[in-house]
Amino acid sequence: MDTALRRRAEAGDSGALYHLVRLLCGKGKLREANEAVESLGPENEYAHRLVADFRRASDGTR
Repeated sequence: MDTALRRRAEAGDSGALYHLVRLLCGKGKLREANEAVESLGPENEYAHRLVADFRRASDGTR
């Protein structure tokens, strides 16, 4: 599933990027989620916010 979402995100599907980020964060792979955002949507503020929100939630600072 990760691969299919990544391919769609590479093709410009922002919804796929959001799902990929949520999937990775849900698996505790925050670094991979952040790298995906940086490589696939570096200017996508919502994708960055998703990663930041998951990071805060995992740190207990939400």
